[in-house]
Amino acid sequence: MTGPGDPLLAGLYASVWRTVCWHLDGAAIGTSVEAMESRGLFEALREASAPLAADELASRAGARPGLLDVALRLLADQGFVSREGGGEPGRSRVRLTATGLDWLRTLGTYSGAAARIDRARALLRAFAGDGAARPLVGADDLAIEPGGELIERRARAHRHGPLVAAAVTGLDRCGALARLAEAGARGCPDEELPGRGRAVSAALEVLAARGWLKREAGRTSLTFEGRVVSEVAPQYWYAASYLPTLGRAGRRIFTAPAARESGVDDHDGVERHVDRALDIAFSGVVFRRACLEPLLSAVLPLFESEPLESQPAAIVDTGSGDGTLLVELYRAIRERTARGRRLDAVPIRMVGVEYNEVARVETERRLRAEGVPGGSARGDIANPDAIAATLRERGLDPHDVLHVSKSVIHNRRFVPPGLDDGLPTFGDPDGVFVDAAGERIAVRRLELDLVQLFRRYRPFTARHGMVVVEAHAVPPEAIAAAIGRAPLTLVDACHALSGQLLVEAPVFRAAARAAGLASACSRDLDTAAVGRPLLTIDHFRPV
Repeated sequence: MTGPGDPLLAGLYASVWRTVCWHLDGAAIGTSVEAMESRGLFEALREASAPLAADELASRAGARPGLLDVALRLLADQGFVSREGGGEPGRSRVRLTATGLDWLRTLGTYSGAAARIDRARALLRAFAGDGAARPLVGADDLAIEPGGELIERRARAHRHGPLVAAAVTGLDRCGALARLAEAGARGCPDEELPGRGRAVSAALEVLAARGWLKREAGRTSLTFEGRVVSEVAPQYWYAASYLPTLGRAGRRIFTAPAARESGVDDHDGVERHVDRALDIAFSGVVFRRACLEPLLSAVLPLFESEPLESQPAAIVDTGSGDGTLLVELYRAIRERTARGRRLDAVPIRMVGVEYNEVARVETERRLRAEGVPGGSARGDIANPDAIAATLRERGLDPHDVLHVSKSVIHNRRFVPPGLDDGLPTFGDPDGVFVDAAGERIAVRRLELDLVQLFRRYRPFTARHGMVVVEAHAVPPEAIAAAIGRAPLTLVDACHALSGQLLVEAPVFRAAARAAGLASACSRDLDTAAVGRPLLTIDHFRPV
């Protein structure tokens, strides 16, 4: 995140970005903090003279150990607690930091966190034309207390984070923010703003209360701070897409697992824990910003070798989202490679494999709209044998394709591994992992599952390998050191609370090596925020 060259403007830019990060942090931890405070967990931590065992805390409060571990990890991300023993059952111990002790005096700020997420979701539904006619925002949502110490200002930003995320996302997605940015200082008549009037009006009130807008005589204009927010608005999309998960995080810690707690209703295949279309849109923004050119540098050389017939017959993207990766790869192959100059003689097919039906349909639509040869199929990243069978049914040899994936291996279904086969331990010592039902997964079992996944893919990678774009966890202390500069607590929250299995980059690559794969091309991306890669690209091939 960089601001303009003028030092004063750069300082204002950094101040707005810090507030954005605080908002997203608040969406991540709000309901968990509210629930933990109601059960007296913070009082227990305050009174403790030594680190407390996380399992003891869970037993004392009637909490589910795995989900309480996740909540404690998020508080460690914020620098409020320190943890010993990582996330392993029976070993994790926790205590308040000096910052955490100071933060305790703001706990009242988090009261009503779940209700505020409900209001944020109602605002998003109003943008979609759905929802009751009741007021979308109240006086409490618009009250901004000035000044105060840093920890107090941070907690207040936490409080308002979900509603701001909904307001910015709604205005950005309907085109209203772009219209205001285009209008500049002269502003825009409110009746000319795109979107649904009631939702737009409520969202404008939320942004005006923060000083991001000016509203005078039926015209609205962005302040300098508002222009900054309009530039970084997609950052709020991610929080908005996961509001269903974040809203129920607190009550899940202290309730028995529900039958379909993963968020997927098996009767209609609809995901309840995330707005998948919005999440896919956010993922597309990240891909184009950070991943596209590094990915092309790994893939395009494969389509220069001779003879052309030795090149992959198809590219299979498992977890294809909205089809962006396939479209961009096909376009680049066609325009920038030897294969592209002879596609009439040696065609290539692009196949999107998706577990989620919304994404599968969108991939199919996108490929057709862009004139890209290929199609989509239902499949699960955790089951490459089933994907191979589907490819054979479509006339493709699964050994003669380039397998690619983007940020989907961590979103795989956990498959309980068999017996430990003596692999060296390389797991994430800080890792906290739960399955889709919120039950804790031991670090060793998680790393074995990852190794076994790579082993299942190995037979299909002998000719062309597999190119993997993957997101990664970083240690809590690194996240805490970047508070106000990178909204990484939200990344941890959305992944962990929805049963996704995010590991650090060295762990990911060590698992591939243990499965007999080596990286022929390796790139670390997004390292500026914490000095560690948040994204990696690897072209894995059998050793």
